[in-house]
Amino acid sequence: MKQLSKEQINKVLSENWGITVSGEIQNMSDWVIGFEDTRAQPYFLKRKENENKIEQELLISEVLSKERIHSSSPIATLRNKYYAQNSNEFYCLYKPLPGAIATSIDGPIAYQYGKGIALLHKALKRLDTYDHFHEMDIKHQLNTWAIPTVKSILDEKELEKFDEILAQCNENFLEKCNSLPKQLIHRDPHPGNMLLTSNEEVGFIDFEIATIGLRIFDIGYCSTGILMSDFLNNGFRNHWFTLLENLVAGYQNVERFTADEMNAFFYLLIGIQLIFIAYFHNGDQNLVRLNISGMFWIAANKDNVFKAIGS
Repeated sequence: MKQLSKEQINKVLSENWGITVSGEIQNMSDWVIGFEDTRAQPYFLKRKENENKIEQELLISEVLSKERIHSSSPIATLRNKYYAQNSNEFYCLYKPLPGAIATSIDGPIAYQYGKGIALLHKALKRLDTYDHFHEMDIKHQLNTWAIPTVKSILDEKELEKFDEILAQCNENFLEKCNSLPKQLIHRDPHPGNMLLTSNEEVGFIDFEIATIGLRIFDIGYCSTGILMSDFLNNGFRNHWFTLLENLVAGYQNVERFTADEMNAFFYLLIGIQLIFIAYFHNGDQNLVRLNISGMFWIAANKDNVFKAIGS
C-alpha cells in the first residue's frame, strides 16, 4: 500500500479498530495490505477511492448476506463507522472470506463459477436502489476509446483483419447492445476475485468497479479472464471451449440468457478484448500483444464459441 508506513498503519488500526500489526505486512497491491494482529488473527486493510465506493460495498454486502453469498464486508470501527479516514484517504478493514482461489480450472469449477455469478446477479437484483452506481455504456466506451486506441496500435496487415471483425461487431453487437438486459454487475469477476468453498459455494471480493451494465458482461469477462490466464498454452486454448461450455451452463442452471444475449455473446468477447488492449496500451506491451493475439484467436474461432455456448 502506497504512502503509509508501518507506524502510520498501526496508528490507523489502533485508533479505529483497537488492533495493531504483529510481524510482517504483506503488500497485496497499491491499495491492499495483508497482516496478522497480535492475536494472530488475519486481516486485510484496503484503501478506498471515496466514501461513495464504501457505500456501494455496504449496500452490496448487505443484500448478499441476506442471500447467504459470501462477499467482502468492511468491519465496523470502534465508533461504529465502516471506514477510517487519514487525511484525505479512506480505509476499510476486512476479515478473510471462507474458501480459496482456484489454482487450476476444470469443467466442474467453471460450472461452479457460472452458477455463482448467476446467483450473484439474482441477489443483486434485490437491491432497493441503484442510485450509488454508475452505468457502463459499453457502446460509447468501445466507439470513443477502445476501438480508436486499438487501431492506433495495429499494423497495416492487422488493421485489415480487424476492420473485417469490426464490421461484424457493429452489425451484430454495437447496434443492438443497448437493448440487451442490464442490471447491477460485478464488472471484474476474474478467477482471482472468486473464492471456492468445500461445499461448492462461490464467494466474491473486490466490488470496486461494480456497475450497471449488460447482464452477459460478467460471464464474458470471466471467460476471457480464464482464457488469457494461460493463452500461450495451445492445449489449454483448445480446452477453453469446454470450460466456456460449463461456465455458461452453470449460469443458465440458475438464470436463462435470452436469445439476443446468446447471439451477442461472441461479439462481446471481442469487445472485452478490445477494452483490455486499450487499458494496457500505455503499460506492459507484452500484455498488449497477448490480448491482441487473444482477440484475433477468438475471432478465428467464432463457430467454436457459438457451439460451446449452445447457440
